[in-house]
Amino acid sequence: MHQRIDQQDVLADIGRALRAEFIAEGRDMVQIEADDGARLIVHSVEVRALVMAAVNVQLIETR
Repeated sequence: MHQRIDQQDVLADIGRALRAEFIAEGRDMVQIEADDGARLIVHSVEVRALVMAAVNVQLIETR
């Protein structure tokens, strides 16, 4: 029998692992670049405004 994996739980686990890595390494963001040039930027909430301004992105509130 297979156990159903909840995507939200997986994403939360990834977030916790990244946060622990940030704390352990004394970092507040990481940028990962794929072979095709796509970039993924992951940052702690404390530096959100700085990162968003640096990459010229504005979040749209949907609520």
